[in-house]
Amino acid sequence: MKYLGESFALITALGWALSSLFFEKASKRADSISVNVIRLVIGIIFLGVFTFVERGVFLPTDSTSYNWKILGVSGIIGLFLGDIFLYESYVLIGARLCMLFMTLTPLIVGVFGYVFLGEVLTLTQLLAMIITCSGVLIVVLKSKDGEQNKKISSKGIMYICIATIFEAIGTIFTKMGSIGYNPSSSTQIRMICALLVFIIFSTARYFTFP
Repeated sequence: MKYLGESFALITALGWALSSLFFEKASKRADSISVNVIRLVIGIIFLGVFTFVERGVFLPTDSTSYNWKILGVSGIIGLFLGDIFLYESYVLIGARLCMLFMTLTPLIVGVFGYVFLGEVLTLTQLLAMIITCSGVLIVVLKSKDGEQNKKISSKGIMYICIATIFEAIGTIFTKMGSIGYNPSSSTQIRMICALLVFIIFSTARYFTFP
């Protein structure tokens, strides 16, 4: 189908926008680690059901060691490190500003893709990315009542900048590790690896700071 990829991208963007609001509320009620663990467990189960219906496997048992290594790194960088900072920034500056900074992720991915994968963006693609990001920035920054925004947490800004970079790096590893493999199962591998690291991290933190 024509523009199928673009349609999926729009659906993904809508999902990101809606989920960020729920994650902000959840992160304010509980710590970001707990929210991440719950999210990953639910995500792994739902993806398992989907891949079972789609191709008869609940877990990515048909993947290669290469898929696990590269996608595992992607999950640790993007879904563990990136989301720790992202969810903390939800609490500090809110989902609205977080999504503002996350619009810069495609630009960072483009730079990293050029450096590490040799991907080249055309001038039209670059202009389209800049225009799209600029439009979102203007809409998000514009105050509803025309008043100046309240003072923003510098710690929150630092966290969301770190999260954006980690998410972009994770995306590059995802592109490398999912070549020739099922996208849903690739995401499941990322989630499984991130969940394992979260469990190890939470256990170590509990015994270190009981």
